[in-house]
Amino acid sequence: MTNGLVLPPGTGRMIRGAGMTLKVGADQSTAWSAFEAEVTPGFDVGAHLHHNAEEFFYIIDGELDLLAFEPTARTTDGWRNWQSASGARVLRGGPGAAMFVPAGCPHAFANTGTVPARMLFLVSPPGHEHYLDAIGKAIGQGGAPDPALIAEIRARHDIQQLTPMAVTPARSAGQSLVILANGVASRTFLVVKSTTTESWPSTRMTRPRPYLSWVTRSSSSYCSTGGSSGGGLKGLEGR
Repeated sequence: MTNGLVLPPGTGRMIRGAGMTLKVGADQSTAWSAFEAEVTPGFDVGAHLHHNAEEFFYIIDGELDLLAFEPTARTTDGWRNWQSASGARVLRGGPGAAMFVPAGCPHAFANTGTVPARMLFLVSPPGHEHYLDAIGKAIGQGGAPDPALIAEIRARHDIQQLTPMAVTPARSAGQSLVILANGVASRTFLVVKSTTTESWPSTRMTRPRPYLSWVTRSSSSYCSTGGSSGGGLKGLEGR
């Protein structure tokens, strides 16, 4: 007989220094590892890709800048101004925004706000916790992370580093945002956007009432983002 696993809120194995809590890993699953991640203000994971792994990100609280496409040029000094051949650019996602990253797709996330962000993070195949253990130890030593050490750890775990990981002062609050729309593309996926909110009387919370729209993208490898809160995914103005 096979048994599953039920975890109360706030439980799991905390990976110190990485800001992640392992919920399900290689010891439990042959398909994927699942984490709850807290992304502190000013943290930039750095653009990178995996040759063999797929990833899925779902924002629970806060906002993150999200990248999931092949740029026209892989500049090494940063990814915020990257653009795909079809015109896709970096998006900012709030609660309910999701990002799927297939193998071989450059991707990144960063918290440029003033409060922590929280997200659900899935990786297939399982075992990503071993990389996070190593990276958490490196980051947890204090000070700026050593780029050479980060690159060496990533190379051992199927991660091709494209831009440096960084911890920098967060951008000031109140920066203007604009909705990003892309026209020409060859692939289509579903994005959930929010127009209004509705109350949850039992908890006195609000949630988005979504509508569905089809958005198209073009890329040599299919990378997608989607969202369901705060006006959906938004492009960055004045980056």
